[in-house]
Amino acid sequence: MGEHSSVKIPVMATYSRNERGVARARRLIEARQYVLVSDWGTVQPRAEAQNVFLASHSWDEYAEWHLGLTDGAPDQTKASTHSSTGTSAASIEWV
Repeated sequence: MGEHSSVKIPVMATYSRNERGVARARRLIEARQYVLVSDWGTVQPRAEAQNVFLASHSWDEYAEWHLGLTDGAPDQTKASTHSSTGTSAASIEWV
């Protein structure tokens, strides 16, 4: 009858809740270690700071700063983590 065109549907990433990250966030909140207002675009840890952190910490410790895990991403990669827990606590750890 007619030609069928091939339509590619983009695949969106899916995420799972990181229970260890959620537990860390709860501990930080209970200890009142948070900032209510900040400009995340200017205070989030950059790649270099993350690499410095990873040089002296495990991937498990790095992952605890993230509320989500990227489904299907290789373990022990930055791509496997998603949704950082915040600015003040993260900046304390990253420095």
